[in-house]
Amino acid sequence: MRLTYVKVVEEIPPYLVVTLDGEKYGLGDDDGFLYTSCDMDAIYECGDDDYFVIVLEKDGKYGFFFDESHYIEPTYDAFILDANGDIHLKLDGVYGIIEADGTEFREVSQEESLLDK
Repeated sequence: MRLTYVKVVEEIPPYLVVTLDGEKYGLGDDDGFLYTSCDMDAIYECGDDDYFVIVLEKDGKYGFFFDESHYIEPTYDAFILDANGDIHLKLDGVYGIIEADGTEFREVSQEESLLDK
């Protein structure tokens, strides 16, 4: 979706965190293309130089942006990023892990998860 932003809030190269109303946010680029809806409560980077993910936060839930063609809407209750870049998740008491590139999800036990430790 192409859109004219009211304001660029932050750069997460090569992406821009943008806002239309100063209260909700979306993820776009320099060409005015919007990759997510502009209704997120927060958008931020999580991780380090080796592994990071862009986190989408909405209504107390978390989602993840991997690239222009792959992102997960905010649906998860909790998450933590491990040293390998894998995302440990929790949704309605069920634990899972998304691989660092966002392509594979597998359910795991609470003991296997880094959450709730």
